[in-house]
Amino acid sequence: MLHEPAIRSGAAALNISLSGTIDDSRILSVLGNDASIWTLTIDKPDNDFLKGRNQLCRFRQAMRHAFDEIKYMHGQNTMLHLFPCVPVAVAVEIGRVWMPKADLPLRIYDQNRKNGGFTAAFDIRDSEAGGQTNDGRTEAST
Repeated sequence: MLHEPAIRSGAAALNISLSGTIDDSRILSVLGNDASIWTLTIDKPDNDFLKGRNQLCRFRQAMRHAFDEIKYMHGQNTMLHLFPCVPVAVAVEIGRVWMPKADLPLRIYDQNRKNGGFTAAFDIRDSEAGGQTNDGRTEAST
């Protein structure tokens, strides 16, 4: 289920809490207190929640809806900051659902205690629009 933010200002963030729960305060510490945090979650996030293809199909539909809603509410020129707590199969589906020429560019964050919490891991953009990764390389269109 997708939970919309009460305030729609500042950076647009998507908290995907499926394998565990990401507290919004962890995202706010990275993006600032005015971030607009959308949350895609399930009733009881857990490492073993994913049981079959039907769940993955439902996730794919929910993710497509989330991308569309966030773009509609924040505009086409927004970077979407993605904070995932998901199994690998779901991470692959996120990449399959994202459309390079239609969806918002993504900045994906990784949780690492050694680095003090969430840090930007990489950006995904439409390479035809001059998308760059964090280290300056041109990102391939997927």
